[in-house]
Parts: sequence; C-alpha cells; structure tokens
Amino acid sequence: RFVLNYTGQESLGFLAQEVQEVLPELVSDRGDGFLTVAYGPMVAVLAASLKEERAKVKGLQDDMAVLKAQVQELLSRG
Repeated sequence: RFVLNYTGQESLGFLAQEVQEVLPELVSDRGDGFLTVAYGPMVAVLAASLKEERAKVKGLQDDMAVLKAQVQELLSRG
C-alpha cells in the first residue's frame, strides 16, 4: 500500500520507479511528472516468473529427496 502523490489517496500496486528498474518497457511518463505502470503485460511476466520459480522449487525438492535417501542409507549402515 502506498499513497498516490498526485491524489493523496491510498492505493495498492507497484511503485512505478521500482518497476522501471526491472521492466522499463512497462512504465510510461504521464507528461505531468508522474509515471504509470502498464499492469496488463505485467501479468504475463509475473506468470512466467512464477512458472520458473516453481520449476526451481521442484528441482530443489527432488535434490532434497535424493539427499535424504542417501542420508538414510548411510545411517542404516551404522
């Protein structure tokens, strides 16, 4: 949550300056000194990022399962 400088109203969303650092093509200047974020295209970017992160988590879970099995095997040897 943040307060919009030009209206004083509380709002939900991303700070355009922060988005501009990562995805400058989604930020435009309104012409009055304020920036706006194009949220529509951001949905696709966020969905793709989520998909990548899920794949990483799955890989880490698989690695952990292998390591757990190896630890159990070592422990069972006594």
